[in-house]
Amino acid sequence: MLYLGWSLNYEMFFYLIFAISLLFGHYKYIVLLIFFMIFISLQHFKYQNSYMNMISSFQLNYFLVGVLLGLFRKKIIINNSQISLTLFTVSMFILILFLFNYIKINNKISLLLFFTFIVYSVINFDFSQIKINLNALYFLGNISYSLYLFHPFIPNLLMNHFNIFPGIFNNDLFNYFFYILMILSIILFSYILFQFIEKKLSNELKNFLKLR
Repeated sequence: MLYLGWSLNYEMFFYLIFAISLLFGHYKYIVLLIFFMIFISLQHFKYQNSYMNMISSFQLNYFLVGVLLGLFRKKIIINNSQISLTLFTVSMFILILFLFNYIKINNKISLLLFFTFIVYSVINFDFSQIKINLNALYFLGNISYSLYLFHPFIPNLLMNHFNIFPGIFNNDLFNYFFYILMILSIILFSYILFQFIEKKLSNELKNFLKLR
């Protein structure tokens, strides 16, 4: 079963329209924005077709916001380290409250604006201000796509095939051990996927494009 199929559909669709927009050279961003304007206009209607439901989904607005933030990044950056640090700190604190359900946002537009603020605060922040070693975060960043694709399979393997799940011994210590084991296993297998599949395919694709 492809657990992440619903999100991969949107991702592959975005890559498709982005690839098409590249054919228009200097006008690529204009073409990309026109695509999104069309898809957004389709959101006002209801469809029986699953494909039309996908391309008219509100989720595509997140891709549009990502494109706009990337396109106007240099123009919207705050060149004040104190302000950017404060903005980043506040946004991370709010995000933690949201993740632990202390803040609830049910409206779709409000949720979009919320995550736009979070992403903006991150791209606006100069991480060189943090005087700590960030190698662990860089490592997780490198394997993030493999983590994204692979992370559902380890819990499924442990719980559905080996019958190992939290609370099996009614022991809190075992529960903590289970989650630690699961997280480490996910990171390990994601790293293997990154090194031997994702990285290799990426390098071969780059070499192929250079030859052309």
